[in-house]
Amino acid sequence: MKYRNGFVSNSSSSSYTCDICGETESGRDLCLCDVDMVTCVNGHCFHTGCAEDPKEKVQKMIDNGQLPEHIECPEDYLGEEYPYDLKEEFCPMCQFEELAWMDMMDFFMMYTGMSRKDVLQEIKTKCRTYAEFKKAINKYKSEKNEAS
Repeated sequence: MKYRNGFVSNSSSSSYTCDICGETESGRDLCLCDVDMVTCVNGHCFHTGCAEDPKEKVQKMIDNGQLPEHIECPEDYLGEEYPYDLKEEFCPMCQFEELAWMDMMDFFMMYTGMSRKDVLQEIKTKCRTYAEFKKAINKYKSEKNEAS
């Protein structure tokens, strides 16, 4: 049997990935509010800085008289679970203001009729190495940025 001396913690690490920018936040005993992120009822997770902050959006609605008079602050409307279970109306992905990377990939595969295996095989026919693949992607992005 093993015995532990000193400080023992039941802490666990958590990580959240923004569906919009792809950045991952991680840490011990981390909650969404610690990293300015929220999740919606459909499971989308995003930084409040990657889209309009739900609190700011509700505050604008309060200021413009778009919510019942008894709503005095955003938390009253967003609910006790905020930043979890955000209503669809405040999620930029549920409102198609933004698109999650995985949703984009799923749409691409549905639209083209390609599977993940098909996509990988296509990449392999065009690029021999990962470095070559990244170079091609960066060139495409650069050309796309110059055109816009």
